[in-house]
Amino acid sequence: EACKYGRMAFLRTDLYMAQSLGIYREFSESEIDVWRHFVRPGDTVVSAGANTGAHIVWLAQAVGKGGKVITCEPQSLMHDIVRHNLDINDLHNVELHRLAIGDRGGNANIPKPDYRWPNNFGSAALIDSLDGTEKVEVATIDQLVGARNVRMIHLDVEGHEAKALAGAWQTIERCKP
Repeated sequence: EACKYGRMAFLRTDLYMAQSLGIYREFSESEIDVWRHFVRPGDTVVSAGANTGAHIVWLAQAVGKGGKVITCEPQSLMHDIVRHNLDINDLHNVELHRLAIGDRGGNANIPKPDYRWPNNFGSAALIDSLDGTEKVEVATIDQLVGARNVRMIHLDVEGHEAKALAGAWQTIERCKP
């Protein structure tokens, strides 16, 4: 679909993304309105929990070719949709990882939803159960960022924000994003 910041693929069964992108052609524009005050060309930004990549497309355009967006999406199908959306919008300044963000590296489980039925697919959180899940690698923001200078950190990690921030301590202390 042609949307406000480019072409976007998304699941028609996603209760929120399908309505937002499919009807309004944008997603959470109020967040982007805030980011316009902080994100500049050449910046490096982290956005954990990419979902379909609606925000990632805007962020990649905002930081430009001289900038970098570091993002992750743990759900395999959603990760593939993000990759597709980056490709169809010719965005090559995004470092996309298929993993979850936490306070330490390792592995976890994430629900594997049935994408054929209406649901909020962006609400998948890490869980302890093994039934109906897929294994996913977990990394810290500090591991992903390394020595790079980060301007902004955006988290949409379904209740794991405190753990994600704990795993970003070095980056936050060094860069003060």
